[in-house]
Amino acid sequence: MRLFGLAYRGAAPSRRRGDTAAHAVRIIGRVPPADTTPATPPTSRKSVLVRVFAAFGLFGVLAFPIARKARAHREDEGAVERPDRVPNFIIVGDSRAHCGLAPRVMRPIMEARGLHVGDAFNYAIDGTDVLHHRSTVAELAADLANEKQDLGVVVWTPNPLSFDGSRISNRLELLHGSDLRSLATSGAPTELVFDLATMQFFPPYRERPAMKDWLDERGEGVGKRLLGVQSKAGLEVVREPKRRIYTSHPDGQISFRVIAEWEVRFPVRLATYKDSFKKLSQDDFHFAQARDLAKIVREHGGTLVILEMPSAPLYRQAFDDDPKQLTFRTRLEAIAKEEGAVFLSHADHYSDDRLFGDPGHLVETTADDYSAFLASELAQLPVVRKRLEK
Repeated sequence: MRLFGLAYRGAAPSRRRGDTAAHAVRIIGRVPPADTTPATPPTSRKSVLVRVFAAFGLFGVLAFPIARKARAHREDEGAVERPDRVPNFIIVGDSRAHCGLAPRVMRPIMEARGLHVGDAFNYAIDGTDVLHHRSTVAELAADLANEKQDLGVVVWTPNPLSFDGSRISNRLELLHGSDLRSLATSGAPTELVFDLATMQFFPPYRERPAMKDWLDERGEGVGKRLLGVQSKAGLEVVREPKRRIYTSHPDGQISFRVIAEWEVRFPVRLATYKDSFKKLSQDDFHFAQARDLAKIVREHGGTLVILEMPSAPLYRQAFDDDPKQLTFRTRLEAIAKEEGAVFLSHADHYSDDRLFGDPGHLVETTADDYSAFLASELAQLPVVRKRLEK
């Protein structure tokens, strides 16, 4: 059979249709022919490294000029600069605090009660969570330590979504290399630590969000320029009305007023919150970061006030009995007690949805009213008075 197989391998294949069956019989027992296809040489380690460095280099070439333009554009829009020296009274949080707390309103009230507030500042940043809040506090504490000074009063305004382990867009570009150790020891996901570490040895990687913002704005600009062409072609152009007016203040706050479509947008935003709560995955890592934040304030001589800000009645109706909301309050109250901080919940301070721009954000007039109320409340707390008394 082996000889037959060898003889058959050397024969030319039949081209006739009737030979198909005979062909099938003859190949039984045939020794498979040797594969004469030339083997693909293995990719060398050097080749792989060259490709990786080429990809990083190309990304860097693209990232730097676009990121510079994006940063310049944000500065032109009037981004508020931080004070040169860390003030005695600081606010840290996300967009709820950013629009909802006005240091310029709080300062005269607290000063009138005999407290030294100084140039209070709102350091809150939209779209951030406990990782960024801890990083901000650590950065400010380090700046003061270099000047041989302690922290003053830190008002931190988290909410349940500040502890979401499912977030994939986490604004890691706002964190620093000095945060790596805290993230690693708190049990942060490996990919998160690796992302931040990559930004340290390859700075262009940090500019991905800036690149995206710049490209999105360019695309939107092209779309607006095409509106004129559409009108000339007889197509109807529907322009969305301006819904809000934002105002940047020197104390860090960016307040807003709703000027159109409140009735339309409010339930839409409530549905967005419901979807976010459904996806919310609270984990020990984020609460470990909260505890670390509290320790930093305590170890640097400061007083921490953990504040749950007001939310609209419809928001509370939807989430107050949610286990994730209850977990948020219970665990933060425990951290505050164990770390010498104060926990305040003002979630139910207002009973009218109209005082909110959306279920979680105060409009300008309500923000001023609440800031005045909060200043009076803080001025009565013994730990705050002890830290800020003149």
